[in-house]
Amino acid sequence: MHSYEEYCPISKTAGILGERWTTQILRELLFGATRFSELQRYLPKLSPSLLTTRLLSLEDSGLLAREKLVGKKGFKYQLTPSGRNLMPVIQEMGKWGMSHFYDSLTENELDAEHLMRDVGLTIVPSALPDHETMICFNFRDLKENSRWFLKVSGGKCELCDGPTGKELDVNIITTLSVFTRIWLGGVPLTTALSAGDMRVEALPIYTRRISEWLGLCPFVSHNPRYKAAAGGLTL
Repeated sequence: MHSYEEYCPISKTAGILGERWTTQILRELLFGATRFSELQRYLPKLSPSLLTTRLLSLEDSGLLAREKLVGKKGFKYQLTPSGRNLMPVIQEMGKWGMSHFYDSLTENELDAEHLMRDVGLTIVPSALPDHETMICFNFRDLKENSRWFLKVSGGKCELCDGPTGKELDVNIITTLSVFTRIWLGGVPLTTALSAGDMRVEALPIYTRRISEWLGLCPFVSHNPRYKAAAGGLTL
């Protein structure tokens, strides 16, 4: 933890959150990551050595607890009550970032795996049929790893490696760029569908309620373009 040598509570908080990658690590832990490998998976630009350093710093600050796995290598990481209390802080950062920086989104910031994890967290299982639903996202602009699968079952959604022997229920064909902007609220779903930028191959039981079960980023209401569309303005 960096010290600004000030009594100010803001400086104390900045001493933790201001370190590079710490906020992103906290974000992943708040989203449910518990293993070192999970953190590496969703923070691929963060080196293992720096990840180790940051985890130790969070532990020393009382925000993180580390537990040795029984019969396995490695540790399980979980936020302490103090760490979980940072959720409103992280959420406010997300709201502010959405309201100020959506239009600065660049192609090299797009990440299919990260997006699919996030989409899985916002899909609404109760708006889908009771049986297991297999959804495929086919990003036609990607040369490698263009197909991603989400399985919705038992009220939960998980990212999986393939259709697990089950026929697809929903096949969404679009580009990573377009769907990222849909999920962030910058491009209305209806606009992308009518323009042919996104195509959905599925039975009517899925397509009729797609706007209900295909959730959006929790911060969409702070996206100026989303608010403009909601107000009936032309984007």
